[in-house]
Order: sequence, then structure tokens, then C-alpha cells
Amino acid sequence: MCMFVVVAMVSAKHCYKKEKNGFSAVIGMVANNVNVAPGYQLSFTESCGIAIDYKNQQMSISYEIIDGGNLYYGQLYAFGANNTQYVLSNGTCSEMPLSYPVPSSLPTNFTQLPKVRLGKYKVDVIQFTDTEADTTVQALYDGEDCAVVSTLTANNGLDGFAIANYFDYTNKVNPQLFELPVECQTANVFKLSHAKFHNIQLPNTVHLL
Repeated sequence: MCMFVVVAMVSAKHCYKKEKNGFSAVIGMVANNVNVAPGYQLSFTESCGIAIDYKNQQMSISYEIIDGGNLYYGQLYAFGANNTQYVLSNGTCSEMPLSYPVPSSLPTNFTQLPKVRLGKYKVDVIQFTDTEADTTVQALYDGEDCAVVSTLTANNGLDGFAIANYFDYTNKVNPQLFELPVECQTANVFKLSHAKFHNIQLPNTVHLL
């Protein structure tokens, strides 16, 4: 799912200043048996447009997922302030409790590795461990433009990985991206509890931020 590792680790202080409010990007991801939660692995192909507002705890994702030969697509809107998320799929909007945290900043506890060349361009390499999912993440980062280029997530002690490439990365967000569509503003919205939305396909990225 499109939230697979929002791991824009930054090596320069000016990048942290630029990214303090959030970011938007298009992410393409392929995963094979990767950990997304303790004891839970997934294999999938996913593409999405994502925007995260750190300050106001908002996130929106337009996603398309191929999982087990099935195609899922939709839009997700998550709001940390009231612990609510909305999923619009096939013309139907569902409201449900937020089941994951909306990121409030970029990861800060990381290790800086030697730079590498991506084509002819030098990029920073940052590494950190997700102790909850039991994975290690390496991110390729453009320190000059403060932009994530690509991430590789690998399971610790178990075969499995995910690769995510970032496109059109910007260090700002458009507030209009968090406005709920008409379908989610009417009395026809389906309100679901945690126990009842297990059959709704959420973007995998949300588990890997």
C-alpha cells in the first residue's frame, strides 16, 4: 500500500527545515513477503499518490493495488486529530477508526551510509530499523533537493523485501488534497467499527511509514 516507508531520512539540517510541514509524491512499490506488522507478511504491487501534513496530522492517498491477482483501487483520507479515516472505493465511502498513526515527522534515528551513484548522480544512503515490523530500511536520498529517491525494505531474519520508487517528490502539501470528496460528506457514508472493515483493502503504504 502506498504508505510503504515514508522514510525520507535527511542528512542535511536544511532538509529537515524544508520538510517540517510534510510532503507529497507518487510512489511505485513492489513487495514480496515483506513484514507489514509483527508476524504478518504481504506480497503485492502498488502505486499511489500520497500527501502527508505532519503539522495537522492529515494524510491522503489515491491508490491502486494488485494483490493475489486482484485489482483494488480507491482513495483514503486519514485524520489523526479525531482518529478517523475515510475510504472511497467504487463510489462508496466508508468511515472507520484510524488503525495506524499518521506520521508526525521524518525518521530521525538513522545511520548515514556512504554515498552511492544512481546513474551519474550521487545520492545519500540512510539506514534505520523498524523494530515493530522487524525490518531494516535503506533510503536513497537527494540531499541537494531534499527528496527521497527510492527505498528498500528487508525483513530481519526472514526472506522478504519491498522496493519503492518516489516520483514528483515535493517538500510541501496542498491543503485541498485533504478535503473530503462529496461521497464522504453525506449521510450515506457507511460507519464501520474496527471489527467490520477487515474486508476493505487499505493501501499497504500506511503500514510502512
